[in-house]
Amino acid sequence: MKSGFSKSKVVNEKLLSKLRAAFPAPLDGRIAQAGQAAVLIGLREPDGDIILTRRAAHLKNHAGEVAFPGGKVEPADQTLAATALRETREEIGLPASAVQIVGSMPPRQSRFGLDVIPFVGLVAKDAVVTPNLEELDSIFQVPMQFFLETQPRMEHEVQYLKQKWLFPGFYWQDQVIWGLTAYFIVELMAHVFDAQIPWPTPRLIEKG
Repeated sequence: MKSGFSKSKVVNEKLLSKLRAAFPAPLDGRIAQAGQAAVLIGLREPDGDIILTRRAAHLKNHAGEVAFPGGKVEPADQTLAATALRETREEIGLPASAVQIVGSMPPRQSRFGLDVIPFVGLVAKDAVVTPNLEELDSIFQVPMQFFLETQPRMEHEVQYLKQKWLFPGFYWQDQVIWGLTAYFIVELMAHVFDAQIPWPTPRLIEKG
């Protein structure tokens, strides 16, 4: 039987109620435009484990970084939500039929100047995900409770514009979740659980 969200019987109703309260407005259906990107914050039912990817080490940009599935708008995308779902299917093989989009959060600008819009969606428990090895090294899931109970650590060093910076991040097993990905998770926790997770400003530690 084809996996599909509408056939699922294991949705956590408490979580769904919190998501609906956090995102009461109609889903943003803005037309996708060049220079934008969209990602999917996929919450695996029934408990909302967050689906994350580790980008392939051979990529030119963001190599080895933890990220949500997503990417830049393409000409055929009619909406930003369509961009998020298309990129998710291309990267992790997850069909749109297995995702119930529940809302979107405000866009944020990446360190490369790209406007990124996060969409939040529940993912069917039985949906199979497989990494596209041209783009990803792995897919993993992190319980939402981890982010509610864990303080970010100011330990992640990043070389950027010939300078060394210290960024806050979450450390899950052997993965470092930092940057815009971590910031979107902090915003999600605030939206859904009113969690006030401290998020320090990146700090310059070595000039170029």
